[in-house]
Amino acid sequence: MIAIEVVIPSSTVDALYPVLSQYCTEVGDVLLGHRDYSQTSEVLGVVHLTDDSHVSKHLTILTQALEQKAILSFQFVQGCLVKLAAPGIQEQIANFPFSLGDVWIPNPNDEQSLYLCLHRQLLTAQQSAWLLARPELTWSYM
Repeated sequence: MIAIEVVIPSSTVDALYPVLSQYCTEVGDVLLGHRDYSQTSEVLGVVHLTDDSHVSKHLTILTQALEQKAILSFQFVQGCLVKLAAPGIQEQIANFPFSLGDVWIPNPNDEQSLYLCLHRQLLTAQQSAWLLARPELTWSYM
């Protein structure tokens, strides 16, 4: 799985997010959602590429947005994407054993699910154990 993590200033997210969403739809990729980091006035948006060949399509537009200071940064991440669902999942995820670079994004279409974006191909043993210890969770690789 390849994803793009885009850091957007909070001040421009309302204008930029719909444009990013529309572009992803046109290209055939999925804007999974975004997470607000109010302490830094930044928003992290995550795009799931449905085809690895789409990297070049996004590179041009993201580079232009970076040059125009519409976004703060972006990075392509190769790893794994896991969808988790359970009542109260956003509270439960607080004690998930994250590794360096791992992030979670709330699902904008379902408050009882979220996406884990991991910067490696598989879950660690600790992460797998955390998931297996919670039978109320449903989870799947995307």
